Amino acid sequence: MQDRRPNGQWLPGVSGNPNGRQKLSVEDRLFRIMASRVSDEDWKTIVDRQVTKARSGALPSATWIADRLMGKPVERTENKNIGMSVEEWARLLDEDDGEDESGKQSDTSRA
Repeated sequence: MQDRRPNGQWLPGVSGNPNGRQKLSVEDRLFRIMASRVSDEDWKTIVDRQVTKARSGALPSATWIADRLMGKPVERTENKNIGMSVEEWARLLDEDDGEDESGKQSDTSRA
């Protein structure tokens, strides 16, 4: 059965979304509630207070501002149980990519 016209429009009586619009997630609903209750002036007041605190040396306020302006930093972890040096890792990675030092495919990587 043809559901669309040649130009891509749905035929009369045919829905492009038979199940209807999906319900909002809990997070989306909470966001909308909070956003509807906090005005632009409220946000300006909140930000001004955080800036004042950060200027006086409050690290949590400075962190709050930085996280919102630049995003939270990526957390890095270190696996100390591996016991491999950087050079050993580099050799291992070089072997994995199937290239020799000149950048050419090695014989062992050809299939």
